[in-house]
Amino acid sequence: DSCAAACAISALCSLGLLKQCTSDAAPVNAVPQSISEAVVISQFYIDIFDSDRPRRRDSTRASAAQAAACIFCACDRLKDASVDSAEEADGLLKALEFLIDRINDPTTSTALRLTLAEL
Repeated sequence: DSCAAACAISALCSLGLLKQCTSDAAPVNAVPQSISEAVVISQFYIDIFDSDRPRRRDSTRASAAQAAACIFCACDRLKDASVDSAEEADGLLKALEFLIDRINDPTTSTALRLTLAEL
């Protein structure tokens, strides 16, 4: 189960990144209406990481953390591309903040902490 869940999360993230790369529109912060809209928003993966805390396997949570970090950083592509944009490219900082918060969480297992630190 956990291997399939981790692979599914990675596949969804890859599809989300592909959708972002082939679209000129930045993802909006509105509530997604479908799974294809949800996979391009980092909150989708953060919710997977944070839900069902002690029961969800570390491999699934690590895959969700990696996907969230990738989506955070990929969102910067559109911010950098528009010269008129007042928004700074802060995806990497948001990704690092997300990872550090989860590393410092006392409910995170030692193995998962090490994995998050490697990411």
